[in-house]
Amino acid sequence: MAETEEMFGNRLAESVTQGFLCLSLSLGHKTGLFETMAGFDEPKSAKEIADAAGLKERYVREWLGAMVSGYVVEIDEETSELFFLPPHRRAAVTRLGDIVDWSMVAQGLPMVSSVYEKVIESMKTTGPTGIASADYSPSYHRWRNQCYDTFVQTSLLEAVVPSIPCFESILGQGTEVLEINSHNGSAARKLARAFPDSSFFLSNVPRLAHDDKNNPGDPTANPGSPYKQFNLKAETHDPTKLPADWSGKFGVVLAIQNIRDSPRPDVIAQEVYRILKPEGLFAMMESNMRSKIADNRDNPTAVFVYTCSLFSSLPQSLSEEGGLGLGTAFGRESFKPLLEKAGFQSITLVPVPGDPLDNVTYVCKK
Repeated sequence: MAETEEMFGNRLAESVTQGFLCLSLSLGHKTGLFETMAGFDEPKSAKEIADAAGLKERYVREWLGAMVSGYVVEIDEETSELFFLPPHRRAAVTRLGDIVDWSMVAQGLPMVSSVYEKVIESMKTTGPTGIASADYSPSYHRWRNQCYDTFVQTSLLEAVVPSIPCFESILGQGTEVLEINSHNGSAARKLARAFPDSSFFLSNVPRLAHDDKNNPGDPTANPGSPYKQFNLKAETHDPTKLPADWSGKFGVVLAIQNIRDSPRPDVIAQEVYRILKPEGLFAMMESNMRSKIADNRDNPTAVFVYTCSLFSSLPQSLSEEGGLGLGTAFGRESFKPLLEKAGFQSITLVPVPGDPLDNVTYVCKK
């Protein structure tokens, strides 16, 4: 049956409603309400929940209204005064399980919306070309790092490393590994602990130096230990101009969900090719999107990817003169020629097993 005006309106109304639910999910994560409710074995009143979370009851009651209406929290219908977070829903809204904490992901909505007006100005023909990373709020960068950390903790060793042919044996035998645009370094730290015979280097972009203020501490430090990791070193370099003496230095180069944010990913790919040893491996993780919009229409992650790109990746990649503006949905058909032009001939796409956000690793051999 053809879609009617009323049907379309109802569909949009549901989408908008779910968008507002995301804001309340985000609030539940940020305030610790989900963690608090997950600690209860029986239904509690709004006051009991508020007291346990250290929050005001009236605000908590309103939040509970959104959660009950959104079928996230259950309510005792006889009293209408007792609330409960069922056990089977807790892992998806807390850090207590092995799956994605969607309340944390939902924080992306208020985080990227902080540049809403700047995106509008950038869209105008008379406006700026983009938005520099430094112009995004500290909260935004903390959220990005939190998403990155969650992925690292749940998927890096368990899914990503085993999915890449020979990757585990290369790291186990010992080689030099570089992670470029390395956020807060949690991926390299985890790999360095798991593969002590390899040497790991973190390379952060100078324009992202403000991230250090948002994530204090030495990125080479081993959490829980007073000692630094002996096989991990952090440096700051422009990824388009890596040190000249790095030519042919690394056996492996990693780039996790960040090449699309760079103004000149083509130059970065050329630099990666230069610094790899013969037969070296470049593992680049990006969204598993197609290059044509029509080919992504039925992808369940497409709306999320395009919107994140519009408010985050695209403005950042256009923030410098000559920026290519790839965006998060640059796509497989466009990424492969970019990598081939840099010199890579053997390029294999490996899906990240079990990843609900549908990322893929471009495995490129020199």
